[in-house]
Amino acid sequence: MSKSKGRWVNLHGMGFLPLLGFATMRSLPEKSEGKAFSFTFMEWHMLLIGVLFLADMAAQTCWTVHMRTDSIDAWWAGLLGWSSYDFNARGIIAGVFGALSAAPGLLLFFMGLIFKRVFLPGMVLLLNGLAVLSGVGLGDAILYVQVRNGAISADSADAWANPYSRAAAIADGWPVVVAAVVFAAAALAFALLSRSGSDVTDTIQIGGGVSSFIGLMGITLVECGLMPTTPVLVAIAVFVAFRWLPGEVRAARECEARRVGAVWEWHAASLIWLETLFALSCVIASALDI
Repeated sequence: MSKSKGRWVNLHGMGFLPLLGFATMRSLPEKSEGKAFSFTFMEWHMLLIGVLFLADMAAQTCWTVHMRTDSIDAWWAGLLGWSSYDFNARGIIAGVFGALSAAPGLLLFFMGLIFKRVFLPGMVLLLNGLAVLSGVGLGDAILYVQVRNGAISADSADAWANPYSRAAAIADGWPVVVAAVVFAAAALAFALLSRSGSDVTDTIQIGGGVSSFIGLMGITLVECGLMPTTPVLVAIAVFVAFRWLPGEVRAARECEARRVGAVWEWHAASLIWLETLFALSCVIASALDI
């Protein structure tokens, strides 16, 4: 191997970052002019991703409430008059880059673990789709509250008048949503601020293969009716929050210690943010049964 390219780096522990960097991550040579991975800059990247996600979600919420629409099309598509229900180029763009972008984004996410160049585009699509879907869900809950309180007529918003709908569950269970946000924020802070076990030689014994096996077994038990959904979702949320997420942060710290390229900061930041959202979603879904 050429010395100018640096040595191969194989990260240890739990998380998608070790899988993503397997056989592709290199450390920078000591005298290299390239920018090395910085954990602090990775945190700034994660903050930027979070701000953009929340801004996209807020815009979608405002659009849903203002237009009183039950469509999952993105707010920007609505402003342009585009609809994913139209079978033309604009409809395809509105669908692929709107709420439906979560599906191709998830596909590219898993493909990106093998074909690394499609990983970041897949993360952009996935996070955008999740932001739009979250905004639609929050907007529906606000409209349900307005209908229930008589602020708007049920005749003009009959889609949100059902007290057994998902919107009603979110609106009536807002303390659970707040508690879930606090849980996810605490798990993220615990993972980022804790320095225990951050030694680069530390290895978590439960690997990704065992984790995948446990997850598949849980899904199988639920589908066969042998176990209710709620305990499985709670277990997954706790596992992701206090095992998988800290493992991802540990891998990011190892990237800094091994002096890999700064380009990996975006990969680590997006993965940590996505896993925090996943833990949050599991808690909400289990508590509200949605």
